[in-house]
Amino acid sequence: MIFRSWKLSPLVVTIVLAGALLPSLILAGPADLAGELERINSMISAGQFREALDAALETADHAATAGATTDQATALLRISDALYYLGRRAETLPPMEQALALYQAAADTAGIGRTFYSLAYYFERTDPERMFTLLSEGKKYASAVQDKRLLMNIANAAGVARWNQGNYDAATIHFEESIALARERRDDAALASANQNLGLIDYHRGDGRKALEHYRQALSALEKTGNSHGVAVVLGNMGNAYLALGDPESGRECYDRALFIDRENDYQRGISTMLENLAGVNFLLGRVDLARDQFTEALAISERSGDIRTQVFTRLGLGLIALEEGRPEQGLRQYATALELARNLGDPYALIDPLQRLAELAFRSGDDTAGREYLREARQCAADCGATYSGGILAAMLGERLAAEGQVAAAIATYEKALTQHEATHIRTHVFLWCADLAALYRQQGDPVAAEAQYRLSLAAIEDLDAVIATGDFRRYLFNQAAGVYRDFADWTADRGDLAGAWRILEQGRARDLSFRLLQNRARAVVSGPEQASLSRLAALQKRWREESLTPDQRSELLLWISSAEAQYDRTRWRPSPDPLVPLATSSYQPDSGTLLLTYSLGNDTLQVFSAWDGTYQRRQVPAARALMRRCSIFSDLVSDPATGDTWRAASRSLAAVLLAPEMAAHRPDRVVIMPDRELWGLPFTALTLFDGTLLAEAAAVSLTPAVRTLAEISRRPPAARDAILAVACTRYSVPADSSSGLVNIPAAGDEAARVARRSDPSVLLVNTSEGSFKAQDLPRMQIIHFASHILADPRRPNRSGIILGPDQDNDGVLRAREIYRLPLDTRLTVVSGCRSGDGGTVPGEGLLGLSHALLSAGSRAVVLSRWNLADRGAAFFMEKMYDALGDNPADIALQQARLACLDSPDWRHPAYWSTYFLAGDGSQQCDFRPRALIRGLVLLGCGVLLALAAVGLGHRRNNFF
Repeated sequence: MIFRSWKLSPLVVTIVLAGALLPSLILAGPADLAGELERINSMISAGQFREALDAALETADHAATAGATTDQATALLRISDALYYLGRRAETLPPMEQALALYQAAADTAGIGRTFYSLAYYFERTDPERMFTLLSEGKKYASAVQDKRLLMNIANAAGVARWNQGNYDAATIHFEESIALARERRDDAALASANQNLGLIDYHRGDGRKALEHYRQALSALEKTGNSHGVAVVLGNMGNAYLALGDPESGRECYDRALFIDRENDYQRGISTMLENLAGVNFLLGRVDLARDQFTEALAISERSGDIRTQVFTRLGLGLIALEEGRPEQGLRQYATALELARNLGDPYALIDPLQRLAELAFRSGDDTAGREYLREARQCAADCGATYSGGILAAMLGERLAAEGQVAAAIATYEKALTQHEATHIRTHVFLWCADLAALYRQQGDPVAAEAQYRLSLAAIEDLDAVIATGDFRRYLFNQAAGVYRDFADWTADRGDLAGAWRILEQGRARDLSFRLLQNRARAVVSGPEQASLSRLAALQKRWREESLTPDQRSELLLWISSAEAQYDRTRWRPSPDPLVPLATSSYQPDSGTLLLTYSLGNDTLQVFSAWDGTYQRRQVPAARALMRRCSIFSDLVSDPATGDTWRAASRSLAAVLLAPEMAAHRPDRVVIMPDRELWGLPFTALTLFDGTLLAEAAAVSLTPAVRTLAEISRRPPAARDAILAVACTRYSVPADSSSGLVNIPAAGDEAARVARRSDPSVLLVNTSEGSFKAQDLPRMQIIHFASHILADPRRPNRSGIILGPDQDNDGVLRAREIYRLPLDTRLTVVSGCRSGDGGTVPGEGLLGLSHALLSAGSRAVVLSRWNLADRGAAFFMEKMYDALGDNPADIALQQARLACLDSPDWRHPAYWSTYFLAGDGSQQCDFRPRALIRGLVLLGCGVLLALAAVGLGHRRNNFF
């Protein structure tokens, strides 16, 4: 079980920082030539390569006419530099050779040394030994004139040569020598170059954190010098490091920034490389269409510029997409072409990925001989260039293959080698899976002690990831993988008879993201500077979307920027702290007597049903889980459509018999708290028919939660001392620019909100208000928030799901999930009365995303949502009955009373009208608005009595007076 992610290529141009590649000094000469050469230097540092080339050609002619030999030679080197950055490598050699001849004719020792330095880079990838020889020759001339700047650059380049030979230790010595000279001379450009290269070594050794430290130092130095081209290069490498550390959202942001700079500089090689990297991230996050477009554009640019390295990795990306889309022949062709290009390049590092992909394809097609040969060569290439990170992945790949062949002992040894190669790194995105694989192998070998130790190591590696990975798409993707580890460990623990231990393991793996967000909100403080900056950027982009006339292409591009800004906002708010103020809840939630807890764990084709009742645990295993999930989906379709009549009843009985009837028959609980898994979040449990013919809706009050630990976190919070109701309605619907149309105005929403507001004093009623006005309310004061509006549900991008309100100067009019996370809520109950408000997609172990996840994270203790489209009158009836019961009952029982009222009504008895609603969170929450209304009524009645008595008394006095 290898972590199947698209492995992005690093930026392998190790020294493309203009300050390091340029010859070191401008020779004395005519003032105008010296100034012009300095101006060309500035152009190259700023990434203005075409302008620099034109200026250098003109200056070389000027110097030749003036007989200024050394200035002519220097201008020729500038021509070579500009050609290099423009991707015209084949044209760079003649001007360097001509410059060398001119310097030698003038007996210019320093110039000769600088030319050898520039010539060396021509052989950077094709012949690193010759590169080192030329640098050694240049060092002699630099030492003769004590040119410390040139010596500094030569030391840096020598490190590049040794690194290209796979000798990382020797390369590090040269880079550190260059850093020492750069610090002595206070040369920021050279300091940046050496730090950049040390970061690349750390990256290839697998130490992403240390690489980032060096990259940040390089970035700081380059920003001081104004070298935008160098900034783009470092940002690209930072993106690679973030990706290796399991944070592709931060990586994507770095790539976006680098691409923007490269486009401004018209640096074609940089543009193609950044597009290729962005495509890889988007593919990883499931945005296949966008990834294909970016790979295709990157390939076209790299072919025009002659950038073979980017062609290799771009073709690998296109091949991977072809395979995912069921086009294996095209995928194979892309892989084979990539391998041929990599062999022509002559770089062992570039060969690793094509060989690995071809090995995987060969194994998949049953050609084990070819697969083993590709894998052997790939491992040899990784060893030759010291690529520890890749070496570990390839070793694990071999271990997986050996395990599939039944060679358990050999597989264990190979996995152990893979772990050893990653032992000193901070990369855990593979390690936790490899440890889980090892645990499974030890189980086969009959060694339970070793198996449990590996499971524990796997869980520890997941905890490490939890501390470093920001929330976002990749976090959810990663813990999708982690959920399988917790499930397997729990199942095995249960098989050994420890049901309580199995329950605890499942709980440990559930709702990790939600629990983290709950803690962050408990420690909520002022908005940080980065968070405010990201909010301002997002608001500016949204305002541009609303107010500017844009072409379709401009709108598409702006949508990408908005998505990037949303991701940045999420990261600035939710970056995990290494020292959390409050630990996650570890104690079990203690339910009231008569409460049954049900946890569902969905494996490959087996459903585990764990139940907890009065401190005891049970487990059942349900086979053919995939077929069962299909039956659940069909049942949900039947139940959601009133036109189906009673056709749902047979399926209701059969599903109940499998999913919950045994537990309900054994315990007959008053309350049921369900922890669904994946597809089961969409199942209307309350519409299932039990053994005695009653519906679950009739038998018990039902609530859903992603984990018992979520209830534990909620119960640890102090009681909410809130008393007000906030009722919000949007009756006039205008289509947001990034949504599909088709929704209509809903005048009844205003009446619904008004009825809710009348339930309490104090209360706030907002009808057709703006998003900004809602956010300006005293939200922490509210015990209930009720939304009556249309919903934008986005299961693919849950953070973009939202409640439609109204636009204003600073808001687009949709209260998105990503914005809800930041709201200071402390409500006992939040009700979102809108179609499909509970449709947000799910992640194994995390539960339901979208509005549910956001509202619970923001501080709402319980949330009422809907699964499908609602009928206006039916929704009004349900809400009326729910609020009637809510003053005297906890939230889950109030929902049960509303369902029973629907069942007693001839108009609304079909489950389409009542089983759509579900409560997520703590169903025991009790609201107190009815007692307050009663007290207010008594007070008013008392005041009326007193006034009446006073009037009677005054009347008597008047009679006596007359």
